Amino acid sequence: MKLINSVLAAVLLAGSPLLADEEKGTTIEKVQPAPHSFQLGTEVIQKIRADYQAGKYNDFLQDMDKAYQNAKKENQLEGLIQFRKESATDIPLDQFIKKSEVIHLQKEKELLAAIEDEGNSVLGQKVKSAIAPVSDSFYPLNQLRQKAPGSGKNADENKLIDIDFEHEFKASHLDSLVARGEKVVDRKEKHIVLAMQKMDKMLAAAKSFSDEGLKSLVEQTHKGLDTYLAKRYDLTDLNALANGKIKPSTALEEKIASTLSKTQDKIAELNRDLFSQLSDKEVKK
Repeated sequence: MKLINSVLAAVLLAGSPLLADEEKGTTIEKVQPAPHSFQLGTEVIQKIRADYQAGKYNDFLQDMDKAYQNAKKENQLEGLIQFRKESATDIPLDQFIKKSEVIHLQKEKELLAAIEDEGNSVLGQKVKSAIAPVSDSFYPLNQLRQKAPGSGKNADENKLIDIDFEHEFKASHLDSLVARGEKVVDRKEKHIVLAMQKMDKMLAAAKSFSDEGLKSLVEQTHKGLDTYLAKRYDLTDLNALANGKIKPSTALEEKIASTLSKTQDKIAELNRDLFSQLSDKEVKK
């Protein structure tokens, strides 16, 4: 069972670089009206970035800092540390990743065909944003999620692991407040703010790095962060069409919902196959 939990973490990394936890934070959002509520991710992220830099979220970030420090003092982080240790187990994901890439390429082809005559519409722009490539620097940094504090290849990587670990706790803590029935205003936006804070902390730490390769990865990721956050925001809206959180009301929305729903089914089947293979291996042990 521990191995399967580790695989789940790895699959999340393969499918959603950098923001796997933020994606979890959107699963309890209220159903939105369609189609008039759509906003471009770039515009949303620009607004959140401006508010973040202006200090609008300072009280929230201070509350998250206090929660993390209290958890450290009360030794409440051991479970998360142990989970990361289990996630560090070598897992054969190459075949899964190759097959999932084929599925996603087909998805992108179908989405582009769907918006051929509506590429300049808001929905068309969201599709283009959601399927746009991102910097290769995101995936290596996101692999830090599988490493426990102190397990890095050098002191520089350990600093990044500590920052990533702190961010993971804060993101999980934010969701736990909602799970306990507390009202959290703008939770989706606050997850984005936590991602911005994490990359700001990583960039600040990287200024003193002696590992030039790691320093370059951080700089590239920080530079492309807002574009990536906009991509994730747009993809979340499109997935909401596929999941029924937003009811499709036009032919284009129906096409997008159908394409993404088929993609989700195919990826879910890959996941089942992977878990089945690993379960068989555990039984044979």
